Amino acid sequence: MTDIVDPQALLSQAEDAVLRLMGLGADCAEAYVASSSSVSVDVEKDVVTYTTSDSEEGVGLRVVRDGRLGFAYTSDPSKITEAGRNALDLTRLAPITGYIFPVGGEPYAEIPGLDDPALVAMEPEEAVEMSGELVEAAREVHPDASVAGGGVGFGQGTIAVANSEGVSVASHGTSISVGAYVVLRDATVSTGFESFSSRAKDIDARAVGRAAAQMALEGQGAKALEKGGEMTVIFRPTALAELLDHTLVPSVIGDAAQRGESAFTGREGQQVAAPDVTVLDDPTIPGGLSSGRSDDEGVSSRPNILIDGGVLDGFLYDSFTANQYGLQSTGNAVRGGGSGWKTQPEAGVSNIVVQVPSRGNLDDLIAEVDRGLLIHDVMGAHTANMSTLDFSINTTMPFEVRKGEIVGVRDPLMLGGNLGDALQKVLGAGGRPRQCPSGANVVLPWIAMDGVTVTI
Repeated sequence: MTDIVDPQALLSQAEDAVLRLMGLGADCAEAYVASSSSVSVDVEKDVVTYTTSDSEEGVGLRVVRDGRLGFAYTSDPSKITEAGRNALDLTRLAPITGYIFPVGGEPYAEIPGLDDPALVAMEPEEAVEMSGELVEAAREVHPDASVAGGGVGFGQGTIAVANSEGVSVASHGTSISVGAYVVLRDATVSTGFESFSSRAKDIDARAVGRAAAQMALEGQGAKALEKGGEMTVIFRPTALAELLDHTLVPSVIGDAAQRGESAFTGREGQQVAAPDVTVLDDPTIPGGLSSGRSDDEGVSSRPNILIDGGVLDGFLYDSFTANQYGLQSTGNAVRGGGSGWKTQPEAGVSNIVVQVPSRGNLDDLIAEVDRGLLIHDVMGAHTANMSTLDFSINTTMPFEVRKGEIVGVRDPLMLGGNLGDALQKVLGAGGRPRQCPSGANVVLPWIAMDGVTVTI
């Protein structure tokens, strides 16, 4: 990849932009500067179809004048003054809020494991080689296993935030993702998948390819489930993370709660999950995919407990929405995607950590289930209702569990219920937690819960 963009150089650029904005007549000003580069290698039908690389840099500028907020951005450093004037002009159209930017002065923690020099030095040829290993490893499991999709992507990014109220912070990070979707045409047609993401160059591509192919092999010969109804469901971390991303995650955003759009509106201090369930938003996790020294407004990172022992503890805010409701920012300002400099910050999550008492490994958890399903994937989670937590989703390859043992793969099924009810009926966890970046980065192990209705 390209060389690291010096965080201090970007911070100097941000601080200089703030001075220019103040010189143009802003009452207070903020500059967010970001630089990123990435490489992506895609595999289709066992062949590397294409390799792409991308890099970009830009600055987002926010100003306040006469209590009104304005925003503009540019990818051309020579046009910062012009963009600043545009932001100031736009304040004329904004409502008066009395908003000012976060005040600096809080120390910024150094969070380990957010960047890896080996990823900075990684070349595209290495990603192509890893993609080939996905295919080779899948075929080692079964000669007819085919990697229908997947590949390797890696990159790095540097951000800097400064404002006129004393905020000044910069950081650099790396990431890599390796995934495979395998199709096996043998006695029947079955599929399998696996993917991992990390801040470090520590993912074994062969292990990913083998795991995906092994799932496809175990998925051969699916049969119909004899009887549906309410039963215990053991969710794979990535499957439950996807469901949580469309139910729990949006429900803990403060603005949604204040507007009555969250299932948790007005329920602070009430029991919303089983007494041994705790959920927190933690941007300080070493090696966390969404960890960082600060949020995207420069507010120092800190963990925020959302559900403590089953009791709803609070919500997440950026500085703008916190100002609207007379509260303090929780350090949860985020800017969208890799081109975050093109967007204004809004309240979001970092690493959502779900803590449930462990029953041991996955086999130990399965052993406690008399009748249920082990679920690897969910489809349609985006249709869930964040205001009620009701969901109706499909799963393509459920495994039936009877008297503590997996007895076989079953035909696709529908799962329905209410996540709030299911959280009250969590039975336990199995295996080590893993990071599941399905929109939000949710960190959780395998989790078993009752209260899910299975429809054949």
